[in-house]
Amino acid sequence: AIAGLIITAINIVGGIAIGYIRHGMGMGEAADVFIKLSVGDGLVTQIPALIVSLAAGLLVSKGGTRGSTNQAVF
Repeated sequence: AIAGLIITAINIVGGIAIGYIRHGMGMGEAADVFIKLSVGDGLVTQIPALIVSLAAGLLVSKGGTRGSTNQAVF
């Protein structure tokens, strides 16, 4: 989780710099665009971790009970 925050911060700083220097945007416009893009990227990169955690929780729930998976989970 900490690595994701660090990567997002680097993306924000780098994006603002690129937007300001290379694309001729103002600082406010570059910040607006690249903060939204960086936060969106950070959220999307967390989806695989969420899916893996959900799958592990389902396996642990199933492993502790007898019977069918439907009875264990639902």
